Amino acid sequence: MSLNGFPGQKAVFDAEVFPNYVSLNFQDVATGDITRFRITPDVDDRVEAEAHYRKHSVIVTYNGHGYDDHILKAVFDGLDCAAIYTAGDKLINSDGPRYSPFLSYGEPLSNHPLSIDLAQLAKDGVRFPGLKDLGLRFGYGTLQELPVAPGTVLSPRQIDEVDDYNIHDLAITRLVLGYFDADIETRRVLGELWGANLTSRGDGPLGEAVVDAAYTQRINAGRPAQTNARALRMPRPSRQKTEWVAGGIDLLDTRHSFTDPALQALWARVAEWTLCWELRPVANTVELGTPKFNENKLELVTPKFNEKVTLGDKTYSFGMGGLHSEDDPLITESDDNNVIIDIDASSFYPLLIKHNRLAPAHLDKAIFCDVYNDLIQRRLQAKRAGNSNVANGLKVAINAVYGKFSDPYSVLLDPHKSRPFMLQSIWLR
Repeated sequence: MSLNGFPGQKAVFDAEVFPNYVSLNFQDVATGDITRFRITPDVDDRVEAEAHYRKHSVIVTYNGHGYDDHILKAVFDGLDCAAIYTAGDKLINSDGPRYSPFLSYGEPLSNHPLSIDLAQLAKDGVRFPGLKDLGLRFGYGTLQELPVAPGTVLSPRQIDEVDDYNIHDLAITRLVLGYFDADIETRRVLGELWGANLTSRGDGPLGEAVVDAAYTQRINAGRPAQTNARALRMPRPSRQKTEWVAGGIDLLDTRHSFTDPALQALWARVAEWTLCWELRPVANTVELGTPKFNENKLELVTPKFNEKVTLGDKTYSFGMGGLHSEDDPLITESDDNNVIIDIDASSFYPLLIKHNRLAPAHLDKAIFCDVYNDLIQRRLQAKRAGNSNVANGLKVAINAVYGKFSDPYSVLLDPHKSRPFMLQSIWLR
């Protein structure tokens, strides 16, 4: 059974919404039993649905933070079918990040079950795969598209078809839950250590959330237990700051030096660079030849460069993505005289952050570096102790921090802090 680390009753939830029909579908994680509640012009199960919802400790959805939780909230608020459908349609067609109405700063509301959104764990960057795509990947036997067009006013027969269709959505969601069950348990254990709900955090957001929670714990440590002051929070980057500028000389580490003339010349060229990062809204539509910007959707425009350096008989391209040799296609095989060796460094990126004391400018550098170093040590201690949940979770978390320096939505945003990281990692290679 999934979610064994959580006490109480757990259910998978999925909503189907039409102008004259809303179905609220709960499937018990332990038994597989399905309980369905309906809202129609003639049937109103909202009171029973809310009572059923509140008796659970955990509700699991696929994209619930972006849709299903909001539908539940609209039902509990007393909206009728047509209004619920309109609200749901706006959600589907809106851009920008969305958050569960049942969470406050990521924490469950009082007297509400914990909302876990599996889509957040399945995200690859900013997108997550469709539920049907996951059903195909996991070998689910029945893959069915919605049997009626969205927005249809359903007949009684079509209501039955939608109910049958929903059974498969619930089943696929349970498969996805089984796949992510160990990851959710890891996040539950880490959350208990830092007093934060991490259960719906993907790998990148997990690193940000762990640092945020650990930093927040550190700055509140030693404050009087009885105080009317609100707990301090880790500072957020200023949204008024939209540009970062750095000189190449600021990104070079004076501990590195070269005797090869080609590398010395490359070093001199890098030292003369001026690099600029710009945070701006995305122009996602064009009306009458004029871009229309979405202020809720941001992109970070990064500097571009592509230098080349020749060492011996090999030419290397040196860009923002790293150092790459320019080779013709070839096949390399081990034989009696040659062996292929792959050298990997343990915690390469985290240790570069640690040893170079990289920290976002809006945070206290000493505190951030101390917190980050502590996370690295805790991970090593957990690994030695055989505590795989903590060790694996912290491995994901500390490795994710670098990418968050350049995430437009991250509380760790400070993009030029990742450039010395990149340049120094290239020199070391």
